[in-house]
Amino acid sequence: QVWFDEFDKAWEEETMCLLTMLSRISGHRSRIIALEGLIEQIKAKGGAWFGTYEQAARYVRTQAGMD
Repeated sequence: QVWFDEFDKAWEEETMCLLTMLSRISGHRSRIIALEGLIEQIKAKGGAWFGTYEQAARYVRTQAGMD
């Protein structure tokens, strides 16, 4: 539920939602099911973008005029 809440609040605030997935924690079956549900929810909203931390950093730098 925490992941869903994180995304929902970021969406409401129109900010970036960064989720770190550590295999030793999020690799458990129950967490994989939750992650799949979260991805489905995000896609259903439309307009969300999935990327790596590097891609997010490049986007922010460009938006801030740092490139």
